[in-house]
Amino acid sequence: ATMHYTGVVAERGLFSPTIDAGMVLIHVPVVLICCLLISLVFAYLVETSMVWRCIACIFVACLTATAHYFGMTPVSHRSHPRGWTWQFLPLGRSKVNAEACVIVSLFCDVMLMASNSFYVEVIQVQEKDEMSKELEHRQFVADALPLMKRCQSMQFPLTLVPANVFLEQGRLVQHETLRDQYLLVMVDSPENAAQICERNSGYIVFFSHQWLSRAYPDPSGSQFRDIAYALKEISRQRQIHINHILLWIDYCSIPQSSPEQQQLAINSLPAYVAACNAFVIVATTETHSDSNETCNFQSYSSRFWCRLEVLCAAMTTMNHLDEMQEEQRLYIVAQQELHSMLLSDEHGVKAEYMDLF
Repeated sequence: ATMHYTGVVAERGLFSPTIDAGMVLIHVPVVLICCLLISLVFAYLVETSMVWRCIACIFVACLTATAHYFGMTPVSHRSHPRGWTWQFLPLGRSKVNAEACVIVSLFCDVMLMASNSFYVEVIQVQEKDEMSKELEHRQFVADALPLMKRCQSMQFPLTLVPANVFLEQGRLVQHETLRDQYLLVMVDSPENAAQICERNSGYIVFFSHQWLSRAYPDPSGSQFRDIAYALKEISRQRQIHINHILLWIDYCSIPQSSPEQQQLAINSLPAYVAACNAFVIVATTETHSDSNETCNFQSYSSRFWCRLEVLCAAMTTMNHLDEMQEEQRLYIVAQQELHSMLLSDEHGVKAEYMDLF
């Protein structure tokens, strides 16, 4: 309203404008109502669909035009031979038909306000969303680069358990126990892991699982049974003798008594995953012994370390050139059912696996 009436003062012509104070007082609540409606539109339609946002833009333009042209009613113009006192140019008498000018001006004003509102409420929001996605992608790449470099080195040897030895134990056995019995295979580098696979026809499987109690990962033995089933199925599907399969699993392969060595092994997780031929998610449905929480694939997807291991596996899988290789590399086992996993398709990560990332 202030801008409108300030603009009236700047008028030029052979007329003398007068302003009705009473109509101005009526104009003020009209402007306030229009502003309130515009605020409600911005407050409640900002997250709606594109169609509703476009309708809202037109509505805002109409409200703005209403406030503007209603403000013209308090102003009247009377013919004056000398014109408005701010007139500097000598103007002759002329007859002005304002109806056509007002109609054209109203149309142009609505179009201008609709365009501005559309840009602010639709185009600008889209550009902001696209920029946010671009920044998130750049940050992801920046964070992933150090992880990719770590895939090339091991701070602690890759500790593997021969599959036949693992099955003979009948349960998950602590790293130190297996080490003292000389039942572990220690691999110092990814190159050595590749040599084991090439020269000895070996096949290395990384098992990722969640602990079902705070003190021991598998108190009921259900995860051990699923892991044993997965080993036998992979042996059958890949036509590899069980004696040629080696596996990595945290309780058996990471030191449990030495925090320093344990941290070195954790730091080497990306390299461990990259050195393995297959990655298996153990998503056994079981009740946590301490919290009574139901543990399954959903709870697995919420664990930080599990998600980190899956991320490492996904990054390693990117090196495969076709989807069939990816299917053969990633598996999920639960209740003695083994299924291959395809994390992504041409549209990106599949919806059922979004929680893993």
